[in-house]
Amino acid sequence: MASLIPYIGLGLLILNLPLSIYAKYRYRDHKIAVILKMACSTLFVGIGFVSAALIHSTTYGFYITLGLVFSWVGDLLLTVDDKRAFLGGIIFFLLTHVCYAAMFSLYNGFALWDVLIYGMVLSSFFIAYPRANLKLGSMKVPALVYALVISFMFVKALSSIYTHALGTTATVLIVSGATLFILSDVVLAIWRFGEKPHPWLSAINRVTYFLGQGLIALSILWVS
Repeated sequence: MASLIPYIGLGLLILNLPLSIYAKYRYRDHKIAVILKMACSTLFVGIGFVSAALIHSTTYGFYITLGLVFSWVGDLLLTVDDKRAFLGGIIFFLLTHVCYAAMFSLYNGFALWDVLIYGMVLSSFFIAYPRANLKLGSMKVPALVYALVISFMFVKALSSIYTHALGTTATVLIVSGATLFILSDVVLAIWRFGEKPHPWLSAINRVTYFLGQGLIALSILWVS
């Protein structure tokens, strides 16, 4: 029965997402909107902690959960409408990606395909960037560093597919979670720095981000 708790947590996260999105558009930065957003963050951290406890923790479980905690802090900082708080949020999300990438590298090792795919991902970013017409201003350097790190994390997640170092379930959870995470950040960049961002980009960002984090947290159950 205890092994179902992480799945129940993911279900609660999914159920809370529409409420969080509604509150975001209805109340904007009101306390209710912040509380519902942080409830989602707390749920994915809870999934990580419970999953790690159920498998009596592992190096993977410890560092993935640590990354989830860093994300929780980053989410809290992003609720503050301040450039310094936003930069602080980026730093904590960078720490998250370092934790994730370190664990994916530990289990998947390194392969030539990693280099090739990393080059392709970065090339895609640099080709798309001028066309996106983002107004980054003083955030250009932090954004570049962030893109380099999250791209590496994403590539190491993808390496689960061709290294066969992890089981099928773990691979699906990790690859799906990392894909949703990087997609959420692309959407966030367009929403926060785009010239004429569509209002619904915020909702897309929130759904992809929280589902991605939930899946990565759940992967702890499947990596021994």
